[in-house]
Amino acid sequence: MFDIDGTLLDSAQDICGAVQQVISEAGCPPSRATDFDYLKSFIGLHLNACFSEVFPSFNQEQRDKLVADYRSTYLGRRHLQTRLYPGVTEGLAQLGGRKSTATTKGTPTVTRRPSQK
Repeated sequence: MFDIDGTLLDSAQDICGAVQQVISEAGCPPSRATDFDYLKSFIGLHLNACFSEVFPSFNQEQRDKLVADYRSTYLGRRHLQTRLYPGVTEGLAQLGGRKSTATTKGTPTVTRRPSQK
């Protein structure tokens, strides 16, 4: 079993770009909270972890809105900056047996292809 983000796919540009946009639209000026490397450290964690740290005064309802905004923004990016890591295709082809993937993303996010709008 393989994790998708950060193992098979380099999706950090799309993930962090969507988070940066949501944070900016929520009123946070550019700062450490919008820094790519800082945001990249949250990949793999629930979005609440990031939004709670960036907006500590927000209540759960406000954080839920940020999460919904992120999901919409992320889907709108259409995975255009997401890439397979080098060697993934060849490496998986060389492995015998059954293979599977795991992710914390919801089905609509995982199944959307770059060509879909």
